[in-house]
Amino acid sequence: VADDFVEIDTANFAAYPFPTALSVKKGSVELLSNWFNTLPEKDVHTRLRVDKEIRLLPMFTDDEFYRRIYPVKFLIFLVYREGSGFQAEKLSASESLKLFFEQSWVSSNPKTIRHFLRWYSKLSCYHLTYSNHNEAIDFFLKLMKKE
Repeated sequence: VADDFVEIDTANFAAYPFPTALSVKKGSVELLSNWFNTLPEKDVHTRLRVDKEIRLLPMFTDDEFYRRIYPVKFLIFLVYREGSGFQAEKLSASESLKLFFEQSWVSSNPKTIRHFLRWYSKLSCYHLTYSNHNEAIDFFLKLMKKE
């Protein structure tokens, strides 16, 4: 659903789209051009702080898109590493929780934590290291059909 930020409702643990333009880094423009054919012509923005060139995908203008509920059935922790090939590993609950808490925040309310852990224990979690985008996309598509 997202890369940098995902809102998850604690009542039903569904993810909701976050209304912001997605940034596409220089190395991903060619790959995403298959789905967003005007992407190569988009203005390039330079993010001085991280010294990267990006293009912004257009935001969806359909309000219905932002009202959709997406049940969260799995989490994937991604690492893009040039020349690494493709490695997908299913993680144990303890391995995935460690990665999750390195990147996320959960309320310290004991009731919320218990609720979160019950939900999280049912998730399938994966660690994916890849250098070939098409192999990663194939993995995502197979996983979505399976889950």
